[in-house]
Amino acid sequence: MVDFTGYAKKPEPKWMSMLLVLAGIVILIVAYTGFGVYYEYFEHGKKETKAKPSATALKPAPVQPAEKKALTLSEVIASRWQPTVTVESIVISSGIDENNQPVDRLDSVKISQGGKLYCYTRVKNISGSNRIRHVWIAPSGTTAADTGIDIDNNISNVWSYINLSGKSAGNWEVDVMTEDGRVLVKKPFRITD
Repeated sequence: MVDFTGYAKKPEPKWMSMLLVLAGIVILIVAYTGFGVYYEYFEHGKKETKAKPSATALKPAPVQPAEKKALTLSEVIASRWQPTVTVESIVISSGIDENNQPVDRLDSVKISQGGKLYCYTRVKNISGSNRIRHVWIAPSGTTAADTGIDIDNNISNVWSYINLSGKSAGNWEVDVMTEDGRVLVKKPFRITD
């Protein structure tokens, strides 16, 4: 009778997989460094050297604006690919109910009505935590209120308000803005006597 001993596969050498991991790490380091150099060179431009003024110059050199701080690679990536908040709905209302919804939709309101005037905003936030601002602009163009609102959920119902007492009549506006000042949407309304 013949005994069958079977087949034993020889183990693969471990140095091959280690070499692949090491090559991957080197490629990532080179790409990270290359992107940083690209950003510094092409986005910020070459840094100019200041020429020394001549002794015969009669006029003082113009004041140069302060240079912007160079961004790190992680700041560049975050600013380029960070999801933004989008506004799905904006309503001027006389109140907010227990479900965080506006009780009515107003285009015009009387000062004699008194109380508070709300700006309800339904925002969609792709991911992460963001912050928006409700900037209430008076008819004179001045800022009557600037309220920062943190957005942590995927979809959020948020609002801010102003008191009607002491407000001037005219065409008002609420600007919904990002923290860096980008206007997402404007909502005009009118306050009458």
